[in-house]
Amino acid sequence: MVWTLSKAGASERCVNLARDALKLFTGQAEVKNALGLALREIGKFAEAEQNFVELLREFPRFKSARINLALLQFRQRNYLQGAEHLEWRFASSDDEPFDVPERWDEARKSGKRVLLQHEQGLGDTINFLRLADLVAKLGADVTALVEDRPA
Repeated sequence: MVWTLSKAGASERCVNLARDALKLFTGQAEVKNALGLALREIGKFAEAEQNFVELLREFPRFKSARINLALLQFRQRNYLQGAEHLEWRFASSDDEPFDVPERWDEARKSGKRVLLQHEQGLGDTINFLRLADLVAKLGADVTALVEDRPA
């Protein structure tokens, strides 16, 4: 419901509805996740991030909230933090994610190879290619795998 209203442009109303729902349904991860999405939609990024962080303290394996936090962090140019949370997209809701901190630490060692691979679309590919230089400066040999697009 909150997502539908948000897409219709009623974002401030979505925030109020989600807050009201949390009063009625305390401890409901889906409602708190919807509140974070609504806050993000109206540009209250700090409040949305705090909402997701609090939610993940209570429900650390809530995959959707981790991904939403990652996308919010990317939007705020917190790429390394966002990348750690985005790894949860590969996990089932009950599994632990890939061990990202060690993977990033390993990438910092000279001579390591890092593959930046396309995943969702051309826009994401372009966005993540901007990180190639940053990763190379950490000491890694960077290779980018991009999708073949017809001319």
